[in-house]
Amino acid sequence: MKIGILTFHYATNYGAVLQAYATQTWLIKQGIDAHIINYVPFLQEAAYLPREQERKCLVDFRKNPIKSIARWSRYKLLIEKDYTKKRNKFNEFIEKELRLTIKINNINELNVNFSAYICGSDQIWNPEITNGFDSTYFGGVLDNHIKNISYAASVGDVEVINRKAKKKAFFELLRNFDSIAVREKSLADYISNESDMCPTVTLDPTLLLECSDYDKITIEPQNQKNNYLLIYQLARNPKAIEVANKVAKERKLKIIEVCGIPYNRPHSKDIICNAGPSELLGLIKNASYIVTNSFHGTALSIIYRKDFNSILSRSRNSRIVDLLNSLELQHRIITDQDDIFNSEQIDYSKPLSILEEKRAQSMDYLINALEIK
Repeated sequence: MKIGILTFHYATNYGAVLQAYATQTWLIKQGIDAHIINYVPFLQEAAYLPREQERKCLVDFRKNPIKSIARWSRYKLLIEKDYTKKRNKFNEFIEKELRLTIKINNINELNVNFSAYICGSDQIWNPEITNGFDSTYFGGVLDNHIKNISYAASVGDVEVINRKAKKKAFFELLRNFDSIAVREKSLADYISNESDMCPTVTLDPTLLLECSDYDKITIEPQNQKNNYLLIYQLARNPKAIEVANKVAKERKLKIIEVCGIPYNRPHSKDIICNAGPSELLGLIKNASYIVTNSFHGTALSIIYRKDFNSILSRSRNSRIVDLLNSLELQHRIITDQDDIFNSEQIDYSKPLSILEEKRAQSMDYLINALEIK
């Protein structure tokens, strides 16, 4: 059986490439010939090029030339070198660890015959990311005679599609699927309440794998013992720094930070802005404690059985909240308003039992939807 996967796999984003790796790896372990369809839309591809990062610094030049020039200068002096190095590491990981078709910018260029397609995971249905709905991620232009399913697909937060024009288009595109599985319960409830479709809630694919699966692609941190607290943020949040400082002081831990987005870089030798996916895994694996505002940072903390806290950002929180509620780990959530938080050692016996049950349900969905024998 030959399966094509349509997902975000090309981004300079840890969660994106790791979830693509996880989906592919799980399918291969089932004896399936799985490939990532190397579909890279022009707009999304351009967004991760170094010159586009430079352009963003000057986007408000007419409104505020001094600020724009200062931002551009900061990028050239402090960020560009790290960003380019990081992007190169991502490219190496993608080329080495993902089984890709030839690169295409339009799905009509695909010249590989697949037995079935999987759309997902990640926020492939978020119109704010794809510049409006991209019908490709709904299987809209694929062969109607070939099985087409979604797995753990996401819109981020439901509010981005809960507008009349987007709502109608979204539900029309969902009709392309033979089976629908989404990542968040909030999205499944929304679809069920607004239509006659009843999606299955499945785990993010990163949670289908065990630590041993990630160990194969992990780069162990150099000169770092496991007596450190790791901060992993998509965007810097003062609350995360506050929590990290308090926990590190209580546990006598050094603080190391990984930047998800290399902006607003502080002058600190203990912040890493150029780590590749394999290096991030090594830092998470060896950390004594983790503070994160990332969904996949949260998921990987659970996979590695780490003590952690998840800091909620101002938006796109439903995926973290849904995951932690489902595993009865909601007490690890911290909001900007929380002065008191739980930093005690986590008893993973109940969460891991629930996770195993949800893994089995997610695997059953894939086996049944794809008719894996």
